[in-house]
Amino acid sequence: MNGQVGGAFVSFTNHTETFNKSFRLSDNATVYSAELFAIKLAIMHAIEHHLPVANIIYDSRSVLLAV
Repeated sequence: MNGQVGGAFVSFTNHTETFNKSFRLSDNATVYSAELFAIKLAIMHAIEHHLPVANIIYDSRSVLLAV
């Protein structure tokens, strides 16, 4: 919005939100890079918190093909 790019991810345990993180990237970043960065943060969160299962849901076909 307004030339700004950012993203977020949310973690749930037993249908309860346990963590959320939002971020802003530089003005010259793309939505694609924000989507990839959000996935990276979600993976890092799962690893750091020793989550036994992590379902990462996103709606970008281009990101899916890149991952």
